[in-house]
This record gives sequence, C-alpha cells and structure tokens, in this order.
Amino acid sequence: MKLKYKILGLLLILSAFFVTNTVNANETNTKIKNAFRILDLTKEKLEKENDTKIKLSN
Repeated sequence: MKLKYKILGLLLILSAFFVTNTVNANETNTKIKNAFRILDLTKEKLEKENDTKIKLSN
C-alpha cells in the first residue's frame, strides 16, 4: 500500500516538473520571437534610412 502512494507521489512530482519546464520553454520561445521581431523592425528602419540617404545624395 505504501509503495503505491510513493509511486503516485513520484508521478505527481514528475508531472509538476514537466509542466514547469513547458511553461518556461513557452516563455523563452516568446522572448526569442519578440527579439527577432525587434531585429526585423530595426533592420527595416535602417534600410529605409539608407534609402532616404541615397535619394538625398542623388
């Protein structure tokens, strides 16, 4: 009987561990996506500024 509860407790701890890791992975994934969005926006802004400078110099 005690072995049954030990196994159930272990399963509960493992499931909590996996849920926590999944949540952390989702947060990290969101942060990475946001960083790439910022890089894309910065790249677009720099390209527009560069195009403007080229037009002004001509």
